[in-house]
Amino acid sequence: MKKLAIIDDEQMLAEVLKELIERMGGFEVEIFTKADDFFIRNESYSFDIVFSDLNMPGMNGIQCFKKLSLMERKPEKMVIMTGESDFAKEEYKLDYCLIKPFTRESIRSCLF
Repeated sequence: MKKLAIIDDEQMLAEVLKELIERMGGFEVEIFTKADDFFIRNESYSFDIVFSDLNMPGMNGIQCFKKLSLMERKPEKMVIMTGESDFAKEEYKLDYCLIKPFTRESIRSCLF
């Protein structure tokens, strides 16, 4: 079972995403409303996949992924989530971008 983290200050949106991912099977999902809380948990629990909102108070998604990329235990996949349809993931050297509102198919394409 893959360990997946969702970092999003919008709790309800994160809950919906968690439910959709868990229905696909094979994922143990945890939600964090602040990147700082995620990093505290990540010290003792390594995540395989991390979804992070782009725009959050405090540490934003890009800052979060930059910090993650410097860590010894990096996730297999890092997925940025944004409502900005013209977001240039290539500019930030990101492999995956999930545009809100998301669909099951767009989530699946980030996971498999």
